[in-house]
Amino acid sequence: MKQLIKKIVYSIPVLRRLWEDRYKRQEKRLLDKRIKVFKERGIETIQMVESTLSKSGLEYFATCGTLLGLIRENRLLRNDYDMDYGVLIRDDKTWSLLEDTLKGIGFSKIRCFTLNDKVTEQSYANDKGMTIDFFGHFIEDGELCFYSFDKIEGEQYPAEDHWSAYILRNGKYCGVKKIETEIGTVTVPVNAEEYLTYNYNDNWMIPDPNFKANTGKGCSLIKDTYGIIHTYE
Repeated sequence: MKQLIKKIVYSIPVLRRLWEDRYKRQEKRLLDKRIKVFKERGIETIQMVESTLSKSGLEYFATCGTLLGLIRENRLLRNDYDMDYGVLIRDDKTWSLLEDTLKGIGFSKIRCFTLNDKVTEQSYANDKGMTIDFFGHFIEDGELCFYSFDKIEGEQYPAEDHWSAYILRNGKYCGVKKIETEIGTVTVPVNAEEYLTYNYNDNWMIPDPNFKANTGKGCSLIKDTYGIIHTYE
């Protein structure tokens, strides 16, 4: 019924603009709330995650925006709204171990992405409103890589739960190291600077408010293949 109503609304230009304006306002309110929670609880959350994962046997490290803030600014990015971690996927048990580990500190799985029936990303949240995205990292053809998903404007998708898929190649996996930052000790890739170059291009040290996800030099669109989003109550 919801999809039918949306289809009818989108067929009428005036109603479509009103619908989209309402959606944008809702999204902004949600984003502002998430930024506020992140500012209040980001430091305590990353310290808790680091302490917990260090005892889990998982191979993990800060990635994406979290890594960018830690390496470039020695802290979390000021207007970030969630935490990003990578976890090296060695076998099918890795994701189950991660989920069980995070349950112990109050984080529940809220969504995941699969690509060709393989889990590649999971997101977790707690009752305080903090969200952590875990990107599965795989060693393929000797390179460390992970996958990202997005909706491309104008793209016709087979179903609502289908998303465009990208692969991000990050060079050779060199292991992880601990670094000291303004917010405490954090785990990062040994070659963190090179890793950021693949994800954010050679000028990653210069803040770019107009940077768009999935445009780094290590990123490429996987044509004719879709990721599937799965959500959990």
